[in-house]
Amino acid sequence: MSEDSTEESAGAQGLFKSPIIWLVVAVVAIGIILTTFSTIRPGAIGNNERKTSEFKKDKTAGISAYKEGDFEGAVEGLESAVKANPKDVEAQNMLGQSYEATGKLDK
Repeated sequence: MSEDSTEESAGAQGLFKSPIIWLVVAVVAIGIILTTFSTIRPGAIGNNERKTSEFKKDKTAGISAYKEGDFEGAVEGLESAVKANPKDVEAQNMLGQSYEATGKLDK
């Protein structure tokens, strides 16, 4: 090995001997751990399953009401479904059709 590469590796090894560097590494690691665990709430998995179950129930009820001609009932069920899962395109579309059927296009 050349002298330059030996000096570079010695410098890198010396860098990690510094207590300041280890303090910085520890603070960063603790920050990452705290950030990760602060986004996971106790019971979050159970809540998601419950929300999914309620979403499916509300969406099914809203679509059934729409097919039966109960457009007010459809709006009620589908609004709840869309609130639980705003990314569901079918629920959004059916809610829009329900608004149109009830004459509530301003929503």
